[in-house]
Amino acid sequence: MSIKLTDVIDSISQMEAERIASEYAESQSFPWKANIRAVFRDLLENHFLVPGNIKASTDEKSIESWVRKFIKGYENRTSVTASNMPGTIADPVVDIVISHRLQNLNNRDIRQIQGAHRLSMNAEKIIGDLLEDYIHTKLEPFGWYCAWGSTLKATDFVVPQNTAKPRWQIKNRDNSENSSSKAIRKAAREKGVKIDLWFRTFSKTGITNWPALNDELNIDSENDPVLSEESFRRFVGEIIENNPDCLAIENDNYYNPNG
Repeated sequence: MSIKLTDVIDSISQMEAERIASEYAESQSFPWKANIRAVFRDLLENHFLVPGNIKASTDEKSIESWVRKFIKGYENRTSVTASNMPGTIADPVVDIVISHRLQNLNNRDIRQIQGAHRLSMNAEKIIGDLLEDYIHTKLEPFGWYCAWGSTLKATDFVVPQNTAKPRWQIKNRDNSENSSSKAIRKAAREKGVKIDLWFRTFSKTGITNWPALNDELNIDSENDPVLSEESFRRFVGEIIENNPDCLAIENDNYYNPNG
């Protein structure tokens, strides 16, 4: 019989839950520092933000599962690991549509288009992860702690010292929040728990939204913002140069240098 983490933290004290979590983290050589501690304490105080898929055979193992999820999320973040290859294959009918619409294209042209499209989609998939990592790198010194591994529902960052806005969800574009996330944030609001939303760009104009997040920090000046589009782009470029495998390129992709 599996025991859900939500049931576990309803049945034991916060002190006991944190003791189990911290001892297990330390046993995995992962220090129980401010980041994981802040996220776990927020979870203990807001049980409905516990991911529903965390469960195990005992109370203790259920808590340990959450700790493993956090550690795995941190240690396998996009900036330091190789991305998985896409699990889907290209639809051959797309090639038919393009070749009949643009009949001057040859098979090589079609392969180039398909390869570029797949490559672009793969790049878009990792931008959100890199955005979280950028904010983590810049803001953890100021008490913004990432909920690695999706260890809190609809919450990417916990800011315990900011009682007005202690939780944030981060999106790359203003139209990228899904219905499930919206529902969770609405349910949280009805319980008196606020999860603020910030997005990087306006999808219809391309205008970036960094000033809105910088304004929340109270640690920047007009001439030297903590966060900026230029800084984010430099961060992304450095990550790709240092860890090119974070962008998966299929073996049969036209643009794969080893293909």
